[in-house]
Amino acid sequence: MLTLESPLASLSRTAKEAGDDATTEVHATSVRARCPAAVGAAAALPWTRWLAAQARAEFDPVAAQPAQLDWEARLSPPGEPGDPLEVTGTVFAPDGEHPVAGIVVYAYHTDARGLYTPSNTPREGPRLRGWMRTGADGRFRLHSIRPAPYPNREVPAHVHFNLWGAGYPRQWTESLLFEGDPLLNAERMEHSRQLGRFANVRALARGADGVWRCTFDLKVQTVSNFRD
Repeated sequence: MLTLESPLASLSRTAKEAGDDATTEVHATSVRARCPAAVGAAAALPWTRWLAAQARAEFDPVAAQPAQLDWEARLSPPGEPGDPLEVTGTVFAPDGEHPVAGIVVYAYHTDARGLYTPSNTPREGPRLRGWMRTGADGRFRLHSIRPAPYPNREVPAHVHFNLWGAGYPRQWTESLLFEGDPLLNAERMEHSRQLGRFANVRALARGADGVWRCTFDLKVQTVSNFRD
């Protein structure tokens, strides 16, 4: 069974790794959905002033979802600085065995500077983002650039994913991390290992075309882990 980190544990780990700088780059949707109570509880920390602003962000990926979706999407615009990245995966039912068609896969990540938005303001929503809808085989594919870690932080580079649709509620999945990232610690590696075939630390291979590629399978849950 896919184990999702609790909002308080996630915020606690982020705080420990990020330090107490009020400009910590933690994305709006993540904080709003996963950590609203934790933001209030940790209000004494200087950097949570920025997190609180994130929690009030208005960007809603469900409302912003394009009318027409394909099984693959491009998150980064042409000419975006950074190494090209391609991620292919399959969304499985809660049993972890059967692919699910019609799932919306929303993905986003930082740019080559480790920022979600140029102005670092939460209401804009992440700049590098995209939506896909799984086909009959449950597959999705995204094209983008390799994300960078948050500036001056200890959080590994990662890609966030949300799932919803086909009778399933909106939910977070594990974030995609990359093997060889010097910011990966033993705790994150062990957590990934315990996820088995749904491990979230994935190996990248660079093709002759210069594109970094990996696979990342996801498992949808029947109960949402969002807290609005």
